[in-house]
Amino acid sequence: MTHTSTASLPPLDDIVSRIKHYSPRTLAGNWRRAAVLVCLLDKDAPSLLFTQRHSGLSSHAGQVAFPGGKQDQREELKQCALREAWEETGLGAENVTVIGRLSDVVSLHGIAVTPFVGVATGTYRLTPNPGEVANIFDIPLQFLAQDPREATDVMRFSNQHSLFIPRYRYQDYTLWGLSAMITAEFMRVGLGMDISLLNAPSFAPTRELPSVRASRYPSDYWM
Repeated sequence: MTHTSTASLPPLDDIVSRIKHYSPRTLAGNWRRAAVLVCLLDKDAPSLLFTQRHSGLSSHAGQVAFPGGKQDQREELKQCALREAWEETGLGAENVTVIGRLSDVVSLHGIAVTPFVGVATGTYRLTPNPGEVANIFDIPLQFLAQDPREATDVMRFSNQHSLFIPRYRYQDYTLWGLSAMITAEFMRVGLGMDISLLNAPSFAPTRELPSVRASRYPSDYWM
C-alpha cells in the first residue's frame, strides 16, 4: 500500500536546532557498546547518509546501516562513531559537526548502540571500504518526510509491549531493523513527524518478525 502525504520539510537550521535540544533515552549499566553516525548531508535536497554492508561479512551481510561499529577500549562513543564513519566511508572527523544524539538502541546481539547526529561540512569524498561496505548512498529527507513505509515490522517480546518498526524501500535498498528504529526517531525529533514505535499506522501492512524473545529495554523505555 502506498501512503501519500503533503508533509513539508523543515529548514535544515530547524532540524539541527531540534536535535541539539533533544534529550535522548540512555541505557545505563555495563553494556557492550557501539556507536553509529547519523550524518546529514547539506545538499540541495538534504539527505541522510547510509551504507550497504558487504555481502561477504559474517554478520548483517548486505544490510543497510548507518556508518558505525563497536567501541574500542579507551575511546569515547562519539570518537567511535566518527572513527567508524571514516573507516567505512572516508568521511573524516574534520568534515563532521556533531550536533547531538538519539536514544540508545539494543542490537540483536545485545549491544547498546548510541547514535550520534552530525552534519557533513567542507569538501569530502565518500569512498566505500571494500572489506566492509558494498555501497554508500543517501536518502533524501523529503522522501522520509512522507513516511513512505512499505510495511511495519512487528517485534514481539515475551516480557513487555511490542515494537512497531517501519520498513522503507528506497531505490534498490531496504531500510529496516535497528537502522529503521534510529531513522524513525530522527524523523520524529528532527522533522517533527508523528511517528512512534509503539503503534502501527493503518496505511501500511504489518509483518511479524520471526524471533520472539525477552526485551533488554527497561519496561518504560519507549513510553
